[in-house]
Amino acid sequence: MEKLLQKGHECCFDCGSRRSFRISRFGCVFACCCSNKLLDVQSVLQNYVEEVCKGMRLNEFLPVVSGRIHTDKFKIAQVELDFANKCVCLSFRNTSALDALEIVKGLPHTLGEWLMTAEGDYQCSIDALDFLLHELRMASDTVDGFLHVNEPSESCREAITGIKETKEFPLEDFVPPRLLAALHRHQVYGICRALSLGGRVMFADEMGVGKTLQAIGTLAAVKAYPALIVCPAALRHMWVEELEKWLMDTLSMDDIHVITSSSGFLSLKDDPKVVVTSFHMASALATHIRSRQWETVIVDESHILHTTVDESGDARYTSLLCEVGKRSKYCILLTGTPSLSTPFDLFNQVDMLSPGLLGSSRFEFALRYCRSEFSPYFKVLECTRCVELHSLLKATCMIRRMKSETLADLPTKQRIILRLPAAKTFFPQRSTSIFQKAYAENWIANREKILETVDLLLSKYAKIVLFAHHISLLETLTIHINKKKLTWIRIDGSTPMNSRQELLSSFNNGDICVAIIGITACAVGIQLTGASCALFTELPPDVTWLQQAEDRLHRPGQTRCVVLYYIVSTGSFFDGTHFLRLSNSFQAIRRVTDGEDSSLIASYETSVISVCDTLLEGECSDPGAYHTTSFSNMTGFPAPLRFRISHNTGRIHVACEDKFLTSMSPKEAQQYWSQSGDFCEQLREFLTNVDMLTTVERRKLRVAAVWLTSNFSWRPEEPRWKTTSRYTRDDLLLGRVFFWKVSRRHFPERVYRGLLAPSGSRFIPTCLECNSVLAFPSFVSPGDVVPIENDITMFCSGACRSAFYVKRSSSAARRGVQEADRGICSVCQVDCELIYMLVSAAGSRKNREDVLEKLHPQLRHHPALFNRIVEHPTPGNIWNADHILPVSQGGGAANIDNLQTLCVACHADKTSKEAKMYHKHSTVGSQLTTVAMASVHFTYPSKRRVTAARLCT
Repeated sequence: MEKLLQKGHECCFDCGSRRSFRISRFGCVFACCCSNKLLDVQSVLQNYVEEVCKGMRLNEFLPVVSGRIHTDKFKIAQVELDFANKCVCLSFRNTSALDALEIVKGLPHTLGEWLMTAEGDYQCSIDALDFLLHELRMASDTVDGFLHVNEPSESCREAITGIKETKEFPLEDFVPPRLLAALHRHQVYGICRALSLGGRVMFADEMGVGKTLQAIGTLAAVKAYPALIVCPAALRHMWVEELEKWLMDTLSMDDIHVITSSSGFLSLKDDPKVVVTSFHMASALATHIRSRQWETVIVDESHILHTTVDESGDARYTSLLCEVGKRSKYCILLTGTPSLSTPFDLFNQVDMLSPGLLGSSRFEFALRYCRSEFSPYFKVLECTRCVELHSLLKATCMIRRMKSETLADLPTKQRIILRLPAAKTFFPQRSTSIFQKAYAENWIANREKILETVDLLLSKYAKIVLFAHHISLLETLTIHINKKKLTWIRIDGSTPMNSRQELLSSFNNGDICVAIIGITACAVGIQLTGASCALFTELPPDVTWLQQAEDRLHRPGQTRCVVLYYIVSTGSFFDGTHFLRLSNSFQAIRRVTDGEDSSLIASYETSVISVCDTLLEGECSDPGAYHTTSFSNMTGFPAPLRFRISHNTGRIHVACEDKFLTSMSPKEAQQYWSQSGDFCEQLREFLTNVDMLTTVERRKLRVAAVWLTSNFSWRPEEPRWKTTSRYTRDDLLLGRVFFWKVSRRHFPERVYRGLLAPSGSRFIPTCLECNSVLAFPSFVSPGDVVPIENDITMFCSGACRSAFYVKRSSSAARRGVQEADRGICSVCQVDCELIYMLVSAAGSRKNREDVLEKLHPQLRHHPALFNRIVEHPTPGNIWNADHILPVSQGGGAANIDNLQTLCVACHADKTSKEAKMYHKHSTVGSQLTTVAMASVHFTYPSKRRVTAARLCT
């Protein structure tokens, strides 16, 4: 951007520092160290254009700028490198086809034979690049209006010699046999291509092609640990499941660590091979992630690393992951839609893989490859060098295949746009309306038409998916489906992550009819192949979410033609402009990522008529049965089989002596239940013994992480110490005390007392829970107040943080037990989370009562609790975090091992029984001696006099 400055104006005359481009609240400026000396970009650009017109600026590249001061009307010869075809592509801007042909004819014949493409561009040999640039500059003066020549950048020209061909690697020597046997041919090629590119690659295959297995295969091949895997929170479970499914030959379950909250961060002693976390947790634990040296970084849905026009505007996790990714030896990005809206979004991802490939800064990339605008803020528009950018990415760091290329047997996908007539009470919105407000209110006018369309689709399809973006529309759809007495699931941002997979499994494999899905909450990395029809009740926020949501249905495992319906109102100004914007974004992105012109066209589009006249006939069939490898014939084991249940996923792992055999989900294990053979008998015995354990014992068995034989006898350890205080109290500390002052955004300020440990003549803070020495960057003196932004600094590990808060906070205890038990009551096995979701969605009191009676009839025996849930359906009124060992018997200040989920009915029954038992034991016998009376007095302190009558009550 600094190239726009006049010669001699690159530095400030007063302070001598170099001027740099900056985006302020007033617009774009060039700033230096002087606080009040700013150069307006508009004036700088005006001088630049004037010098270009006078021939005073002879740049190797003329940026295409639109607006009041512009260069997009100048005649430009675009010289692009086509790495795919190994040629030079010549195109002309603001030049007629005849004039362009005359220019090409005037070039020397020594350049070789010219080929004309379908787009009207010209191609010649890549070896003639320098000669072509020289001849174009010589011919520029003879062209009417002067012809500017935009040549490739130095980094792009250097990439010509650095192009790496795909090598054939003996993957059988690197990849576990089970994983290699599961890979398709295009996935094997993808892994070989990634290895040829040095392990720094973007798997940009279309959704459903199988990027996850390619990334896991590449990780297995390079064997570079520790590895950091960052993905959306909804996909953490899926990643751990896949790792345990395919890499247990080279990894153990203890080598995989999942961070689901701030209490999951690693201590200095922890050294797992693979860490899986989400984008937001990576941001919250930025200090800990930055302090470790990661050999491999994998980012799923990497388009989330959005590129803003100003580096300071990038999200914290974007800056963190770009820094960590550049530092790591191997970096693997996965995305089905590399760019969210414009090719400019690619910069952070590509610069993370290959720093400097697209320019030294995002501004240089924007000026060279995109049309930009200063009005007065910096705005990046469509790509101007699509051929070069697309071929450069594919040659250096990107692997992109379409489903049509790799999945020939995948059913077709059909888009149908339903043009709904305008509502009588609806008026077109003005273009000056705020986007978010107009977007949020747009569906309201079409409410009745949307519900009518839903009813018609329900009459045609056995299962449908309803996509929506706004919570109010999701609520409307939920109430409408509930009134029809249909089975349904709903997943939005409030649905717990650990409950989503079970809900999706019940929809895909069960008898659930309707899935109500929030587009941005659950439209990535999941499968909805149980349905073949989806209705977008409102247009998605951007084209990336649209593509992601579509391919939740149209992916491997789908056996039927997928039909996607879009509702577009003809009376809505917003719908018209928003759909046009989505279509333009789709075309701009596809030109860069796929090297072709595409548009968001519909397979079928209705005119403005009733919806019922437009729906196509279709039939639904059951999806194919799930098939797994059979071990029923395995006999003659040298030793008894050993089993272990994963604490991360619940998968059952099987080993014989030190050899790992297989891994299976609980559902996959059921196929061996009725089969014969040594393997099946031992597995069946193990599952039977596990089922005999209580819910809490099964949870503790998972956490214990032990290998067991099929005839095991296991009981959890008893708590080592007991207290009758419900919560731990922070008593006065003795010793060298200092204070932590925690100031978190949107949270009240808190102060905690901590102890110091001596280190020579100075002092170091210790962990609030275990008092071990912390790795704090500075020394602290007694009495100091240390301000921090995050409470994780006060602990040596996530386990200590969790234990500290669970013993002091009921809300922390509820969060911990909810994550462990997933809302399932330990006694009656009722799904409390499902009750909360369904009762909240039920509109009237009668509907809420019907839901409660159907899902939890025992609540009728507790009228007060029943009415409380009906009137106020909150999680706190439906289930409680209960102490397994009562507080009165020493179970106070408990960790998660002494907590369980109980529905309010079971909790009331348990409390009643404990009260009766306590009353029974407290009234047995009476103290008759003065010594006994005195001992009771000290046990039960009171201001009142101790009497025999009081002791017996």
